[in-house]
Amino acid sequence: MNTTIEEIINRLIHIGDMNLTSLFFKAFAVLLSILYLLYTIIAHRQTKLMIRTLHTNNHGVILLISTIQIFVALAVVALAFLFV
Repeated sequence: MNTTIEEIINRLIHIGDMNLTSLFFKAFAVLLSILYLLYTIIAHRQTKLMIRTLHTNNHGVILLISTIQIFVALAVVALAFLFV
């Protein structure tokens, strides 16, 4: 078992087919997509609170846009996990 430090570093950097930088960028993409989903959920709750506070004629459209944003965020998270 005579392994050099260079071999150990190469084993740590190369994980299967992916190298460390590729793994970092993919993990970062997944993390950002999850944060975007959390942001849209919070924005949706804020929108519902705003609709209860301020009565408008177009509250259905505003809530629909907020709901669509949640579905877009779910699609982004799914795509991030799919391509990892």
